[in-house]
Amino acid sequence: MGKSEFYIGYLWLTYNLMDIIFTHWGLEGGHVERNPLGYALIAGPGKWWLYTLKLAVVLLLIPLIARVGKRYPSAWTYLRIWNLLLCGVVLWNVVLVVG
Repeated sequence: MGKSEFYIGYLWLTYNLMDIIFTHWGLEGGHVERNPLGYALIAGPGKWWLYTLKLAVVLLLIPLIARVGKRYPSAWTYLRIWNLLLCGVVLWNVVLVVG
């Protein structure tokens, strides 16, 4: 994994952590989770299960993507696109929570 791929993976982790943080702040501020799966986890076992599951999936996907990326370099392009979408989600969370 080169510098570019490391940076893409780093952004993936950073955006997901920011999503968890702003989701937590939003829920603490009285906002409602709009993601149906996230809402079901919050309504059922609780919000900490949502945070734990999301973090576990993110941390497990990084080595998987790195492994797939060695064989199929186009996987990094898909992760770049996913990072852009995730950045948009984080920005939307910022607007809702801060604004």
